[in-house]
Amino acid sequence: ELRSVTGTSQVPLGGFSKLAGHLGEIKKFELKWVTYDAETSRYPRGHTCFNRLDIPAFPNREEMQLCVEAVLNIDVEHLRFGLE
Repeated sequence: ELRSVTGTSQVPLGGFSKLAGHLGEIKKFELKWVTYDAETSRYPRGHTCFNRLDIPAFPNREEMQLCVEAVLNIDVEHLRFGLE
């Protein structure tokens, strides 16, 4: 869901290049690879103030599929974890 990364459920009229940050400035959408750690950074994490999605560098495809599917199956309307 787009809202989990940008704080909005819709792309701005001008497209992704017009996304605003938390202070109203233009803040482009960003995918960032982060260190994978099974204890602390196992799941993708959205940063709504910065329009950024941190994606762990998974050790293998199976672990990636397990973690991404777990995140996709979360009911974000009722549970907001992993958002900053």
